[in-house]
Amino acid sequence: MDLRDLKKVSQSLAVERQLHPPRTVFLPVRFCFQICKVDWNAVDTTSGRQLTQHVIAGNKGFYGLPCPVDPWHMREEFLGLKTESDMLRFLTKYGRWDDSKDNVPVDSIMDLQVELRELLLSPRQIRLLAYRLGWMNRKFTFSLRWEKNSAIQARIAAKKTTNNATSFCVVECGSITDVLFASVQIDLLDGAKFGTCARPDCQVPFRVTFNHKRKYCSQPCAHLESVRRNRKKKTSRKLRAQGRSWNNIAKVLHVGSKTAKRLATS
Repeated sequence: MDLRDLKKVSQSLAVERQLHPPRTVFLPVRFCFQICKVDWNAVDTTSGRQLTQHVIAGNKGFYGLPCPVDPWHMREEFLGLKTESDMLRFLTKYGRWDDSKDNVPVDSIMDLQVELRELLLSPRQIRLLAYRLGWMNRKFTFSLRWEKNSAIQARIAAKKTTNNATSFCVVECGSITDVLFASVQIDLLDGAKFGTCARPDCQVPFRVTFNHKRKYCSQPCAHLESVRRNRKKKTSRKLRAQGRSWNNIAKVLHVGSKTAKRLATS
């Protein structure tokens, strides 16, 4: 086949595509976020510190059956990991990291955490570009199913249709990385925006909404910062009563002198 033949084939395909364009079908999509339990251990290898996994047998591992998880709660936990022991607890809690059975380098987990954090905090255009460039592309198991239940039958009765079942698409997410990437993709399609937790030792990205003035990712973070602020106020007032200068108080509290004065007088 020479170049002229290729051009003819290309032109014929272009005509066929115009005659038979792709059809858009509107169906509900359900994501099954389910991960099989595994045990994790840290090992030293020639290529560095790595985490190794092995399947849990019996009731502890639900006999190899995948366990449902909350993807957004899991992602929040993942973004808050700081130490190797944190990683081991996280992985043991949820299970399989990806589709491979290989060891997982500790550095690769931390690198993914940094990349996910930066991606969530980037403008939507940047996230969309990263998706188009293939950074977030994942292959998921997809199937089309039909289902009967009372809620569906009630809707059908209200519409006075003869069908007694509904069809929906199912996307299977079977590992931690699958769940993490799927949650980011869903948020991207939903146009979600993110802010950073104001607690200095947290800084986990969290979803914000229009006119949302929330500064912290969770109530525990907000409470902890409130306790810390009250302690600094008491310390600042106590040191000022002892005749300390604002600069000296600022050094003790690790804040600026203006902040130290504001804490003492508020």
